[in-house]
This record gives sequence, structure tokens and C-alpha cells, in this order.
Amino acid sequence: MKEQAFKLVNFVISTELSTEAGAQQFSLHDTLTNQGDYPKEYEALYHSNFGPPLLDPGAGFSAPVQQVSPFNDRAAPELSDYQTYKPPTRDYDETVFNVVPYGDDHGDTLAVLHNAAGNLGISLAFNINELPVFSLWKNTDTMGQGYVTGLEPGTSWAYNRSYQRALNRVPTIGPKEQRRFDITYTFLPDKAAVDQALQKVQTIQNQRPTETLKTPLVALPKQ
Repeated sequence: MKEQAFKLVNFVISTELSTEAGAQQFSLHDTLTNQGDYPKEYEALYHSNFGPPLLDPGAGFSAPVQQVSPFNDRAAPELSDYQTYKPPTRDYDETVFNVVPYGDDHGDTLAVLHNAAGNLGISLAFNINELPVFSLWKNTDTMGQGYVTGLEPGTSWAYNRSYQRALNRVPTIGPKEQRRFDITYTFLPDKAAVDQALQKVQTIQNQRPTETLKTPLVALPKQ
């Protein structure tokens, strides 16, 4: 895929999907190349949507979290329950939380979504040196309107880059340089698989504290 605009940007993204026969997982490998002659800003955010049967009332999200904050004033009242999901709720507005995940000694980390019974789920494995932040998007509206959640590792959160520069979340890629992004999606078909993934999350957390910020990182205009 090419992203080109005269005088502005000259990017190429090469994508590879890999899996094995009979495997419960697949991996996404993206390589971003700046083909231009000047350094340029870039942002990457991988929005992966999941709904029933992985998502149901009481479903849970787990990750080794270094810091969490509400995306905006709408999300702030639900901060204490950001790791659990409501039943389908009419007129529910989308709610987003900013997460800074911990990684292990190699920077590897894991995000897990599992149903309320804990016997079905999905995990996303990625590296915080490539994708240092994570957005948790909730849209638990009615089934017909969209009962869905988004697990979103990225270089940046969902704010406009004009807000994120002050947060040091708009990286730069030099001329002819490359950046690589790798995510592995694993289906968790039973309780044993879910428990194993949740245990890995706890191992990466390694009893390190989670900083909870009660106000958004960015003061967005009132709508």
C-alpha cells in the first residue's frame, strides 16, 4: 500500500500474514518505509473489532497495564470498570481508554479479551518497542446498533496528532528508513487457554503498579 502526497509524504507499507495449518493463531507483519528524502511524522493504530460470542455481559479485558486514563470526559465515569463490559445498552456512546502497557525483558506484551465464563477469548501479542501504547474502545450498544469492542495497539492513541505531539506520541521516520510492526492474534478456545493467557499477563505485570489517571490526557473541545 502506498501513501503519497506531493511535498508531504511518500510512504510504502508492505504487509505479510503468516500462519500454519491447524494453528489457532495468525501473525500480521507490516513494514513501513519512508521513500522520501525528508523525515516525516507517522502514526499507526491497529483497530481490531470483536463481538459476540467473545464479547458478552461481564466479559473481561486484561493486559499488563503501566498506566490507564480516560480518553475524554465521556469515559471518565467508567474508568473504575474499564476492564469489564456491560450488557447491550440502548443509546450507549462509544467509550475509550488510553493504556500504556508493560512489556517483558524483550518488550513483548499481551492483551486478552475473554467472555464472562472465561472459556472463550482472543489474545493480541505485540512488542512495546514497536507499538508502545494501546487504546481500548468499547461500544456496547444494542446488538443491532453494534455490540463490539476494539483492541488497538499503536504508536499513538486515537487523538489527532496535533494533540499528541505534546504527549510525545507522534514518532518520526527518517528518509529511506523502515519501521516494523508485528501482531499475533491467538484464538483461545477453552478455559485452559484463557487461563494460560491471563497467567502470562500476570507474569509480564510482575506485580508492578498500575497508575490510574482520572482525567483525560488531552483537553478536547466540548461537543
